[in-house]
Amino acid sequence: MSEYLYYEFQAIDRPLTNEEQEELRGISSRASITATGFVNVYNYGDLRASPDSLLVRYFDGFCYVTNWGTRQLMFRIPAHLLDENMVSLYCLDEIFYLERKGDFLLLSFGSETEDYEWAEGEGWLSSMISLRQDLIRGDLRCLYLAWLLGVQQDLVEHGEGEPPVPRGLDNLNSALTSFAEFMRIDQDLIAAGAGGSEAMRPSGQEEETRAWIRELDPAEKDAILFRLMSGNVPQLGNELYQRFLQSRQESGGQPAGQERRTAGDLLDLADTFAHERLEREAREQAIREARQREQQELARKKRLEKMAGREDALWAQVHTLVATRRPRDYDEAVGLLRDLRALAGESGGLEEFGNRFAELVREHQRKYSLMQRLREAGFDT
Repeated sequence: MSEYLYYEFQAIDRPLTNEEQEELRGISSRASITATGFVNVYNYGDLRASPDSLLVRYFDGFCYVTNWGTRQLMFRIPAHLLDENMVSLYCLDEIFYLERKGDFLLLSFGSETEDYEWAEGEGWLSSMISLRQDLIRGDLRCLYLAWLLGVQQDLVEHGEGEPPVPRGLDNLNSALTSFAEFMRIDQDLIAAGAGGSEAMRPSGQEEETRAWIRELDPAEKDAILFRLMSGNVPQLGNELYQRFLQSRQESGGQPAGQERRTAGDLLDLADTFAHERLEREAREQAIREARQREQQELARKKRLEKMAGREDALWAQVHTLVATRRPRDYDEAVGLLRDLRALAGESGGLEEFGNRFAELVREHQRKYSLMQRLREAGFDT
């Protein structure tokens, strides 16, 4: 049986040069290589390079998926755009680690399991790549979710306190939803973690931003404009945004005065949420089934009303269907017999139905498939 190894790299801050693309072609002649990406699937063999080294040299995002349950997501972020000390609070070597590589930080998220339904790797990276920009902008929710996976897998001592809880865990965007699915994080555990998270602040901060810009020194504004016009400063906007956030002294999002919960607290909460969710889903399923039964009963009554007075023609149709010896015609005949029995029950004609049915059975009793269908439908043959 062949293996499946999916590799995808994506360049965000700058496109690859022609020379760089040729270098990558020397590593894999079969890969799909463009100015912004590298994709290859291996069924036999493997990538002839370290993903870390390719990420550091060429790319900003990386995704790896195998058919034996391994999944990995990595980002390369300029070191000056991320608070390394803050990020390190969420690190768990088996799930999430942070590594300094020159002027960059590599963030690696990993998920291993044998209990999974295998899915192809295409589409995962594009659905999560915006998390890199979110991290640069100070949104650390994916880091907290990765830490929760460590709790889920008993990699965190039950008495150990949680790291800072980011804002907005109760309202995950599409990239975070994909990340939780990719990493296979329990939804009830996410709900437990969200209980300690403040709501996201409104994204519109125009007045505050304008006020901050007005307070900048004119000479500094000139320098910023010069850097902008000179090009090759892809993260200038993010640098300024981080300075703006620091001026506002943004907190991590954990409500003031709230005690740090432990991993054990979160697991207990997740169990409670799971129990409540299952009860709620059972009630909803019962309502759906009751509504479906009502609709089926209404449709049955309408169908019987149309059949009333046409019993002889319907019995003739049953005999015609049975005579074909085709399985699908047997099924249709059994359905008609059910309706004829119900119609007879409502009109007081069960005795006549019984006689006609007995005659049908005597005539076709050697048709094993038909007899089996009748018995499964509750008829006495």
